[in-house]
Amino acid sequence: MLSGSINNTFKDTWRLIAEWSATQNIEENYSLVTVNFYLTGDYAIYSGSRNNGYITIDGSRYNFTANSSISAGQKKLLGSATKKVYHNNVGEKTFKIYASYDLKVTLSGTYIGTRHVEGNFRLNDIPRASTMSGVPESFDIDTAFGVGVQRADASFTHKVTMYLGTKYIGEWTGGPSISVSLDTTRQNRIYEEIPEATKATVTLKLTTYKGTKQIGDRTETTIVAKVPSAIKPYFSSIGHREDSPVVINSEIDLYIKTLSKIRIWFREAVANKYATIKSYAIHINGKNYLGSAITTDLINKSGTLTITATVTDSRNRTFTRTLDITVANYAPPDIQKVVPKRYENSSGTEDGMGTYLGVDILGQVSSLKLGTTEKNTCTIRIYKKPKGYPTWSAIYNNTWSLSIMSTWGYYPGYLIDAAYDIRIEVEDKFNIVRVDRILPTAIITGELAKTGMSIGTTYREGEGVLQLASPYGQNVEFPLINMSGGYVIYRDNTSLAGAISRAWLDTPDMGEVVIGPRSSSRTMKQFRVRAEKHSFEDGPIYNGSYNKNGNGYTKLPNDFIMVWGEVVYSASGNTGYIRVTLPMTLPNNIYNVVATPKYQSGAPLDVTITAQPISKSEIIFYVRSSGSKPTSDFRICYQVWGD
Repeated sequence: MLSGSINNTFKDTWRLIAEWSATQNIEENYSLVTVNFYLTGDYAIYSGSRNNGYITIDGSRYNFTANSSISAGQKKLLGSATKKVYHNNVGEKTFKIYASYDLKVTLSGTYIGTRHVEGNFRLNDIPRASTMSGVPESFDIDTAFGVGVQRADASFTHKVTMYLGTKYIGEWTGGPSISVSLDTTRQNRIYEEIPEATKATVTLKLTTYKGTKQIGDRTETTIVAKVPSAIKPYFSSIGHREDSPVVINSEIDLYIKTLSKIRIWFREAVANKYATIKSYAIHINGKNYLGSAITTDLINKSGTLTITATVTDSRNRTFTRTLDITVANYAPPDIQKVVPKRYENSSGTEDGMGTYLGVDILGQVSSLKLGTTEKNTCTIRIYKKPKGYPTWSAIYNNTWSLSIMSTWGYYPGYLIDAAYDIRIEVEDKFNIVRVDRILPTAIITGELAKTGMSIGTTYREGEGVLQLASPYGQNVEFPLINMSGGYVIYRDNTSLAGAISRAWLDTPDMGEVVIGPRSSSRTMKQFRVRAEKHSFEDGPIYNGSYNKNGNGYTKLPNDFIMVWGEVVYSASGNTGYIRVTLPMTLPNNIYNVVATPKYQSGAPLDVTITAQPISKSEIIFYVRSSGSKPTSDFRICYQVWGD
């Protein structure tokens, strides 16, 4: 209790009263007790003297003097005292109040001397709850930490309780220090509440006991519980296999550049401590893929490739594994050289007029070794057909080493006046590469016949007056042209390098004619040539334009341009120069300018003229006469050369 009173009644009407109250200082463990001592009664008391009295609080005496006179019903303060009453270590305190006063009055014929009041009182216990000290700011959930206890008495015991929000985590008891260690069950209570976080703020509450009795209120503090760094997702290994049907069907147990697509997946992936797996990521061949199982694009590198696989959980914790795989280098078969030739016989004697075929082939097939065993193959095929025919026939089909450097043949039956298409195929496990070449007709200078002539080929009756060999060299047969008349042919198709640039064509006027295959069985594409009428009387043809005016220009066949003109120099209007705009703007450069005074009556004869181009269309002429400017007007003639 923090207040109370005691009284002593005498002569039925008058009383001495001691009233007390207290305030408590929890930190310093005392109560400040104040006692007021009163005299009261229903009837008046008359006294002329001051009398002695005292108040004792918890053994401390406080004296006072007072007059005993009161009016009827008055409550008169005789004396007052205040004392700090200290509690014991557990915050308990019982104290005694004793108050005495010598009234020295006669009331109703009775002398009243010293009267007193006394009583024992128990003060409210002052909370002496212990406080925590040395608590760290944070702790790993799987690691113990200590809580220091500042206590008022060695007999106190304590309990530390941990909460996450309102969820109970656990409790620990002890004396001056308490070790807080979370077993698996208690740890999981925290992990379960934070599946997407790596930390949480928990509350520690300290309860102080003396025996079984709680001393004061709980004290509390907060501390951060952290998910240990070792708590993260996990997977046991990286799975991988070939996923390209082309490679699988080849039965080559290798990853192969430009052919392989690799299936990659996570084995036994899990998240820990109530987290969930958020994402899967795989990096290989310079590209990122998302998913627990993916198939790569075509692998475009060879050698050692590193697969980097990363799993991320809902706490954004990651776990990564890497795995190196080997990718074999591969390129499709490479045919570097194919040259069909004519030979005299099967012994390999080269002869431009021969009827035997031999083919020089240089090429390469990629090696794909598994250990020491070569898994790739090389097959060579050779086909032929007469030039212009649609159907091929095979003349060779067999396996070969991966390095091709040989002459195949020698195959008979190739007529000297016929050209043949030759096709080479090289096939490995994955690709076929083809090269087409032409075996030309034999080397023929030409023939003169009754109805016409041929150049570079044998003459064929009925196929034209003039028959020409291939303009492509000896690899492609040229369509036969019947030519007569008096016109020059200019080729429109610039790819016909080496063709005769002019011949006589039986065309009445200039225009276009179509040149095509000799017969309907030939498949060579048609092309057009332009016929242009021309005779020597026409004179030279200039590629350009010209202007015959007094101020003019012309463009010459070698792309030079000449510009000419006249200009009047006014002696009175200039100070020694004149600016001239040319009749045309030269596209590129001005190389030279020549200027002379034109002879005329009254013109000065001692004039010096220099010229300076200032652009591609303007010239400045500087004029001097005997060291000074001319004194009369005259004309200047000029020529400009440029391109």
